[in-house]
Amino acid sequence: ADPLDAGPVDDGDPAPRGIVQLEMDRGMACVLWSDGQVECWGQNVEEFQAAPSSDLRFRRIDVGATGGFCGVTTESNALCVQPVTDFDPSFIELDVARETSGDVREIHLAELGRTCILGMEDDIECNDGDDPPLFTSVPAGPFESLSAQSRLACALRPDRTATCFGDPDPVDSEMIGSPEPAQGPFVEIHAGRLFHCGLLETGAIRCWGVDDPTFVTPPPDGVFTTMDLGGTTGCAIRAEDRRVECWRLGAEPPDVEFKLVQAVSQLGCGVTVDDKVACWTRDPDGFFNE
Repeated sequence: ADPLDAGPVDDGDPAPRGIVQLEMDRGMACVLWSDGQVECWGQNVEEFQAAPSSDLRFRRIDVGATGGFCGVTTESNALCVQPVTDFDPSFIELDVARETSGDVREIHLAELGRTCILGMEDDIECNDGDDPPLFTSVPAGPFESLSAQSRLACALRPDRTATCFGDPDPVDSEMIGSPEPAQGPFVEIHAGRLFHCGLLETGAIRCWGVDDPTFVTPPPDGVFTTMDLGGTTGCAIRAEDRRVECWRLGAEPPDVEFKLVQAVSQLGCGVTVDDKVACWTRDPDGFFNE
């Protein structure tokens, strides 16, 4: 569901401003507020604040591994910006998957500055390039949601089944193979590097792909309200007490109630029910702890 589609509003006092989306990767983290404003921290934040995205309002956002940022504006247009290089952190605008004119539901930033768009017509388009091509076999829709990470993407169909596509890193491809997605019905779908996961309608988590314990830790049992997958690390919010449980992370989250959660290798972050951001990591000097 769109984070800003909150349904009917009472005629009384307006709802308080709150965080409706949290996105992060290894370079930067951003939150989307209910008024459409974006607030970020991490690497190159000063340069990001001077980027073309700074004065816009957004409906959805995404953050990529290279410190890039993509968003769908309140007019349903797509915008992506990314640092020029590690040595030049100034942000430049990226080409997106297609020319947009108020017809974008989601946009996701994959490896090498590639983007994938989920349109208002429930179709997916990716700007693939040719050095090397990553998304050469985008499936036909319709789709309800999309997840992209590294070189892989997964999408959720209206019948709550999952479809995944992309071109794995050559180092990973021998391990991944071409596994069929787990059986749904899913309410969320998350693409990872070596495996993918989905949240079932029952609240259970199911994953598929590499099952070598050297690289993969199975998700916890239980009932969850939402989850996230970053690399080979996952975190989810338990339905019974809103506490976060992570796997293959090596750090314990705070014992408080959460409403949103994100995971990246060695790092988890979440938004508490009172709109505070908390992070936990094996790296005590990481900039996400600031």
